[in-house]
Amino acid sequence: RFAVRLEDNSILVCDAETGRPVSPVIHAPEKSYPYAYLTPDGRSVVTAGRDGIWFWDVATGKPGFTLEAAGRVISDADVSPDNTLVAITSLAGQVGVVSMADNKSLWPKPQHIAVQCWGVSFSPDGRMLAVATDTGVQLMDVRTGKLGLFLRVGDVVNTRPRFTPDGKRVIALSRDRFLRVWN
Repeated sequence: RFAVRLEDNSILVCDAETGRPVSPVIHAPEKSYPYAYLTPDGRSVVTAGRDGIWFWDVATGKPGFTLEAAGRVISDADVSPDNTLVAITSLAGQVGVVSMADNKSLWPKPQHIAVQCWGVSFSPDGRMLAVATDTGVQLMDVRTGKLGLFLRVGDVVNTRPRFTPDGKRVIALSRDRFLRVWN
């Protein structure tokens, strides 16, 4: 399955083999960014925007979990592999992790790690985050927020960094269009 964002801001979830819709039309807020993706379990579509993060039930097309931005300008969000946590980055350089069960932060406050944060992704085991910043990729411990290695790029990483499926490497694309891979 995959999610497709249409010109009218609606979203369809489609079968990867046939390309046919498998969900009702989902009407995302106009203020959300022009992307949508499926949660790891495939049951929800996630959209993010300056004002919040919205989850939509694939089977019904109805809204589910919502997280308001609380004054931050959200740049990206990702869902943990076990579908229990949401990692959030803001254009103000902050990173946070929120429980989907009770909408509470895992950390006492969001971590301020850079001038700007552009994207975030969970490691395959859900224990680490890779955060795209204005100068590289910052690795972080999900449970504590403790900073790990900083992978310097020298230029803005303006896409979501990704872990390889085995979790041993991080991949990021920088503004100068170089794909960087770190062990």
